[in-house]
Amino acid sequence: MDEVTTISIPLLTTGLVKLYGTLSFKQIHKKTWYNIEAEIKKWMTVSEKSTPAPYSKVADKINTEIIPTDNYLPIIVRSSSSLPITQVAYFLRSLLGDQRSWTPKDVSSLLMQELHRFESAFCQYLNYEMKNHENYYKKSAKELLSRIIQLGLPNNYKTEVSILDFNFTDPLDENDKISISNNIEVDPVVVNIHGSYKNSTAIFGIDGTDNMEEENSRHFTKTYRLLSLSNPNIRSVIHAHHENRNDNSLPDMIKFYGHSLSEADCSYFQSIFDGINLYEGNTRLIFFYRPRRDNTAVEGARIPDNDAANEMKDKVTKLLLTYGNTLTNKDHGKNLIHKLILEGRLNVLPI
Repeated sequence: MDEVTTISIPLLTTGLVKLYGTLSFKQIHKKTWYNIEAEIKKWMTVSEKSTPAPYSKVADKINTEIIPTDNYLPIIVRSSSSLPITQVAYFLRSLLGDQRSWTPKDVSSLLMQELHRFESAFCQYLNYEMKNHENYYKKSAKELLSRIIQLGLPNNYKTEVSILDFNFTDPLDENDKISISNNIEVDPVVVNIHGSYKNSTAIFGIDGTDNMEEENSRHFTKTYRLLSLSNPNIRSVIHAHHENRNDNSLPDMIKFYGHSLSEADCSYFQSIFDGINLYEGNTRLIFFYRPRRDNTAVEGARIPDNDAANEMKDKVTKLLLTYGNTLTNKDHGKNLIHKLILEGRLNVLPI
């Protein structure tokens, strides 16, 4: 019987390298990486202590404390010790100097404009990097993808591959195929769920779960922002059509590589796991890891393999516990990980 494999893989990992857009969300220091989506969540959502979202305090700060002036940016520089809310208030006030009264909606709209500017700059950055390293990138990505596809497959395992790409690049040109063992080639279906640098549609956002009720915050959720894209058909990734079958077959494997498994994408994973009926189904989950670079050590050095393995195990455990909490049968949620391990359907592997 022919088999189907689905792989979830971001094909290019890139740092957000000192792009100006982060000014709207957090004061920039000398770091080369920011978790942009975590910063958006801090600003646009209510904290665990049920205090107002920080963005909603900016309007009052502008209305009551900021004296009209044309020199807001110098004030921001001089006020390096000020609270971020104050700095953002000065920054946004400089964008609309003639506006007399501010509302939280005004703040939200301007922050979204700044996010669009950031995303545009990020796409320009990716476009520059791709033009300068395109051949190396495509060659390396295809080799890596070939290894990922092959790992865990039995011999002579006929495979169909779908890629749910959480990144913004795609090394596969039209009609490109990936070579795997025994001279077999696969023709992957690729869905760039968060847009692409090619047409400047890359989006950043927060998870839609529990963040869709408040009007000024929902615009920053990935759920809302996906409505502005071309509505990619994710069903083609989870329910793969097989040429020799009459049904839409569920994947036998889902492989993860290069994804942070962060809270920002929780809704996607819940939908995928629901779609394959993870608890009662037969789909095997394989999470690949590679030791990340150690920013505290010599340039180019990576953390020990054991540390990388433990980091990935912790992420996988958190992800599956979070998903387990969504199951109607709470006992199933509690023993989901144990069940997957006993059935040989959960692996954390190096690559």
